[in-house]
Amino acid sequence: MKTTPLNLAANLAAHSIWRRRTQFAATATATLLSLLDVGCATSAMTTALRSASNSTQGMADLEDRIADMSKGEADTVRVIRNELPPGMTATLMGVQVDPALYQLRGYVAVGARNSFAADYGLLPYAYNDDESWRRVYCGAQIPLAWATLTMWSWLIPFHWACHVGYSTDSRAIARDEERMVVELQKGAKALGANVVVVSLLVPQISQAAGAAYQTLKAGAVPATPRGDTPIARADFRAWPLRY
Repeated sequence: MKTTPLNLAANLAAHSIWRRRTQFAATATATLLSLLDVGCATSAMTTALRSASNSTQGMADLEDRIADMSKGEADTVRVIRNELPPGMTATLMGVQVDPALYQLRGYVAVGARNSFAADYGLLPYAYNDDESWRRVYCGAQIPLAWATLTMWSWLIPFHWACHVGYSTDSRAIARDEERMVVELQKGAKALGANVVVVSLLVPQISQAAGAAYQTLKAGAVPATPRGDTPIARADFRAWPLRY
């Protein structure tokens, strides 16, 4: 066949289309593989507060403050684990506190935020700050999940990175533990306390709780805790988290 300018132009156009399709397929495949490698999102934490009288009255506004509080704002709150500071004594009935040293400000509980609607792609999820890219990426897929009656969220691999899961990896557990400690600090800060005595911290199930105290005398909590007084039991009654 004789080569003409028209045939040459058609061949070049066909080659250009084939190259673009190949590049698109390669990009889509790489994106899919990277999303599968990223895995599920980690659970975001939610914090619930109770007053010193074990009441939730007036706590909603303080809980809203926690959501707007940065990590650095609560760094001054001392977290005490597996021990009691001077002035606190473990008893069979709970913890006896020296009223001259500490004032109980309330209780803090931390748990995993409910991800049911996010897993189905129906509503946005408050992904952790270090996974903030998922907020935009997953939020853009919400209309697709609704249009396909949630089938998109389970059948299409591009949505799998939006699912919230639990990991048994030691690094993930340590990261969740750090996040829960920060939330305990924020909760104590919102209650006007500068010390939180942890009575429960289990990152494997994303549960943590503690009592928040305000020190009334300088040096009540030493810079280096003694660590010789174990906590016999929680110094507050069990109560459900509100999601």
